Amino acid sequence: MFATAALEGHELPVQMATFRGIEVRDFEQDVVFDDGTIRHLIGNAVPLRDSGGKVYGAVGAFIDITTRRNMEEQIRRMAHFDSLTNLPNRILLMDRLEQALAISQRNHSKTSVIFMDLDHFKEINDSLGHHVGDMLLQQVAVRIRGALREVDTVSRLGGDEFVMVLPELRHTEDATTIAEKLLSALGRRLLHSRRQTSHFASLGISIYPDHASDASALIRIADKAMYHAKQAGRNTYRFYDAAMKG
Repeated sequence: MFATAALEGHELPVQMATFRGIEVRDFEQDVVFDDGTIRHLIGNAVPLRDSGGKVYGAVGAFIDITTRRNMEEQIRRMAHFDSLTNLPNRILLMDRLEQALAISQRNHSKTSVIFMDLDHFKEINDSLGHHVGDMLLQQVAVRIRGALREVDTVSRLGGDEFVMVLPELRHTEDATTIAEKLLSALGRRLLHSRRQTSHFASLGISIYPDHASDASALIRIADKAMYHAKQAGRNTYRFYDAAMKG
């Protein structure tokens, strides 16, 4: 079985050791084999010299570390992504939000946080089972991503709670537009357990720097605004207001 690498011939470790007369250590490279499989190799190469010290070739040794790399990637994903929906988890959400706030501060723009909770989700779990609830959450995740911009982040915190980060907004009304798109997307019928149903959500919205400048505070007050949306009849959104109680 033959293999090809993305590097030019003179950039390969054995060739580098030969033509430059240097030792190449811990060289990593993805290699594509004829059957389409990709393996990740790590290795060393050393020049061969004659009795006069002139380099006449090189020898290299490589180890296949593909399995190790795949395990590392899996561990990384488990640490930063929700296993059910494949959305960023709280750890990655906070990192993305901190980055968004730093950009907004530099550019004098706004960042919005939207806290979403599905309406009557517990009834789905209780009546149809958790497997149906999981299927619904996966479909909701797809709908949310489809309603957001490329630069936005959506995270699942757990249960039926989702948090979105909308960076680089020029006007508060931009968050309103996206909130309405989210409600519209979730209002379209979802398929679960061979049934079709419409599902709705309540949204709370906070704005940096209008309402808070701290990432945790923005999420907390967006959560508070979401509960006011539920109290207002559900399937709607509310912006945070300092007068909100509870």
